[in-house]
Amino acid sequence: MGALDSTGHDPAQPNLAQNSAGQQRLLLVLLAGSLAQILIRVQDWAQNPLSHVPRVDAAHNWEWAGRIARGELIGDMPFFGAPLAPYVGGLVRTLGGSLLAWQVLGGLFVLGAAALVGRAVMRAFGGATAPALAAGLVLFTTECAHAPGRVLSGSLQLLLVAWVIERAVACALQPDLRRALWLGVAAGTTTLAWPVMLPLLLLLALWVVWIAGAKAGMGAAFAAVVCIAPATLHNLAASGDLIPVTAHAGVTFYHGNNFRADGTITGSGLSMDKSVHQREALEQTRAALGPDAGWSDVSGHFFSRGLEWWKSEPKRAFGLALRKGALFLGARNYGDIDLVTLEREEVLSTLWLAPLPSHLVVALGILAGLLGLRRNARCLLPGLLLTLSALAVVVVFWYTPRYRLPVVPAASFLVAGGVSMAVMQRSRWLSAAAVLIVLSLVVERIGWDDSERWRGGFHLALAQAYSDLGNREAASVQALLADQAGEARAAILLAELRGGSEGLAALLALADQNPGDGNLQRRVAIALAQAGRLPAALERFEAAAQADPLDWRALQGWGAALLQADAASQALGILDNALDLAPTEPDVLYTSGLAAEMLGDDQRALELARETLVHGPDHQPGRDLLVRQLLRAGLSVELVELLEIWLAETPELWPVRSLCAWLLATTPDAELRNGIRALKLLQDHLPDPPSPDSLDTLAAAQAAAGDFSAAQETIARALDLGAAWPDEMRAGLLERQAAYGREEAWIEKP
Repeated sequence: MGALDSTGHDPAQPNLAQNSAGQQRLLLVLLAGSLAQILIRVQDWAQNPLSHVPRVDAAHNWEWAGRIARGELIGDMPFFGAPLAPYVGGLVRTLGGSLLAWQVLGGLFVLGAAALVGRAVMRAFGGATAPALAAGLVLFTTECAHAPGRVLSGSLQLLLVAWVIERAVACALQPDLRRALWLGVAAGTTTLAWPVMLPLLLLLALWVVWIAGAKAGMGAAFAAVVCIAPATLHNLAASGDLIPVTAHAGVTFYHGNNFRADGTITGSGLSMDKSVHQREALEQTRAALGPDAGWSDVSGHFFSRGLEWWKSEPKRAFGLALRKGALFLGARNYGDIDLVTLEREEVLSTLWLAPLPSHLVVALGILAGLLGLRRNARCLLPGLLLTLSALAVVVVFWYTPRYRLPVVPAASFLVAGGVSMAVMQRSRWLSAAAVLIVLSLVVERIGWDDSERWRGGFHLALAQAYSDLGNREAASVQALLADQAGEARAAILLAELRGGSEGLAALLALADQNPGDGNLQRRVAIALAQAGRLPAALERFEAAAQADPLDWRALQGWGAALLQADAASQALGILDNALDLAPTEPDVLYTSGLAAEMLGDDQRALELARETLVHGPDHQPGRDLLVRQLLRAGLSVELVELLEIWLAETPELWPVRSLCAWLLATTPDAELRNGIRALKLLQDHLPDPPSPDSLDTLAAAQAAAGDFSAAQETIARALDLGAAWPDEMRAGLLERQAAYGREEAWIEKP
């Protein structure tokens, strides 16, 4: 122990009391952040329709997660988006989780990010205030608090970037191979959720070489590559092309660098509908480069288009880069998917519990990192590289707060480090914040970030969400507000909501004014088909398909309308095109199966019906088609074995499992009837909670196996659960209950 100073303290141990106080304050901030997150999530789920209806990329991610939950781990094309969040969502859905479960998990991710950043600051700088400050900047930044409410990568990215910071600090303080490996794991995993990390891996590896030696640097790089490898192998298996993570970088580049570019996302001639977006990109690439062009050529093709624009208009490209940088440092209102400030104003007032704008936190982080680099480059450099990479991506590609959000933890670490090291006086911090606030006001004032520009689109999004949720009254109110705000697309939804002949007439007028709008033509065609005007619907479906040949929804609707018109042969060709574009869409599979059935191709109809249920387990028309085909084929040992093969491939596919068990238990063929086998199929696979249908099937299997006591108890439970069913639906249950009471198995009539 060193000599005591005049106050009785040991100067050699100045940080112990501060660190203890820092831990307490960090814990208090995390508790306050948890409370704020709970209040925000409760209001978001209770009052905000946007939290119930995923949109654009979020809708794509949630549907992708559903496919993963059904066992579709490898698709037929490479990743066109960061894959980790959808695979985490797939795990959530596999475990029975809903959108609410995802949002709760996202809230935990944000809390975890704050805790990791607080821990990193505690280890790197100590102090009584800095760790709590870093955690608070994460928890009380508006976009961070909003992120868990959407099925996007944001909340997961926050957690992973914070993990990279925490591991980098651990490696800086105690540089060795083990910690370098863990940093590589963190960085590689982060790349799967935030592909911006990919070019940073080399810089991080060089940083590790600097602080820990070549062996540790190579170890970090190796660990990162191992973590990224599953995405690379997926892309190779799906497309035959060696694509490290995603194939969309070039497309994203062209989105922000073309003759219409304004610094945000602008049209590139590709649909914003992710279900056709990738295939459109491939088709355009093949049209330019030839039919042999593959997925690996897509990114290069669109990069070259954007670079050609740079070369043709260098002054405008340079000015646009400056504009994107200004938006990164000063914009708070714009969002390519979610308009967070408008949500806070209209439907999510609890977001005021997290009032800090991300641009302020990130910009101050860059400033603190640059000023503090000479004092502690070992700890600050990784965070500064991460934060500057987000700025670089925006300047090169285009601005969206989604590209800025992931580095809030890194920026928070830099700000707290700057405060701890006193790289600026308090007056300079305040001056820097004031300059950024003024920049934000200027950017908004000159119209680059004016929230009124997007108010119409925001109300339209609310209207569509309310409509999808079945609240037509609220949808009409929001659609009217969107129309009053100048949103041209609102008129379409208003006409659809109006319904009847008046609404249809309004839709037709709009479609006639916009003959090249494929989406509008398709929506009019659907309305005409629902109104029974089949010839007119067929004309509009054809117009929609001509306007957008890659719109599988238009092709599927056109094919379905042709089936209604008894033109199955013509429909089949159109539906084959729809299948090429959307080979896993249940509606396309079902309609194609229906066409095959009408043409007498029972084998193909059976296979398509099965595929419908593989990709849409709750698709009732698909199940009806499968039942018809199975009954038409007649139950046989071979058919039962085929059903069991399908079940082995997709064990969670309840409709097929239930059907197979029912047929085994109730077939009139005494040699084939097998209650024991039926029970084995049902064992451990009944829905939880059970439905009347599932209990009905279980009772039939129990009776066929000779356990009539259990069958009576089970059918009684089915009757209780189906108490609200119409009498004609309960009649079958009552008949079977009576049979089991007589100790008779239920046999279907041949």
